[in-house]
Amino acid sequence: ANHLQSLSALIPAINNGDSQTLNAIGNAFGVQFGADKATNLKLANQLIAGETTKFLSSTGGTGEDREGFQDSLATHMSDTQLTGAQNTFRTFIGGQLQAMGNTYKTGTGHNDWESRLNPNSQAILRDYNKNEAAAQAPASGAAPAGAPTEIPETSVNLLKGMPTKENKAFFDQRYGVGAAAKILGDTK
Repeated sequence: ANHLQSLSALIPAINNGDSQTLNAIGNAFGVQFGADKATNLKLANQLIAGETTKFLSSTGGTGEDREGFQDSLATHMSDTQLTGAQNTFRTFIGGQLQAMGNTYKTGTGHNDWESRLNPNSQAILRDYNKNEAAAQAPASGAAPAGAPTEIPETSVNLLKGMPTKENKAFFDQRYGVGAAAKILGDTK
């Protein structure tokens, strides 16, 4: 959660526009002439991808999983895309923190889970709980109230990169029952 928070400062610093091709050229040019913005974002990307893979996967993930997460924070993406990816990471991490808290409460009988988290993790969990309370899915299986009509590409990439049972359930909760199966092509 701390590295993800650090990403908030790196996204506006890179100052990318809407064209990924021009961003890639500009960032490559900047790297060749000693600018550190693209290399800083790339380093953060590698750290965040590795940590997120470990955190969201019960097995620690694979190299392929980490590469999938790294693709979600590519240096040539627009600032809007990078911010969207960061928000999607926060949502998945919030869901995982909530599940871990439930396990902790069940196993220990204590209700102090949130106090055991660092401040950035607490903020992610609070945001997650607030958003989930506001977007309860109707019984019909339709997408929750206020859910995006289009599923962001970063969310799709994250799901495809790590299609765990927990992530599929979260994806369905966020985007409507059956959304994960539709994206993954599951016919079960």
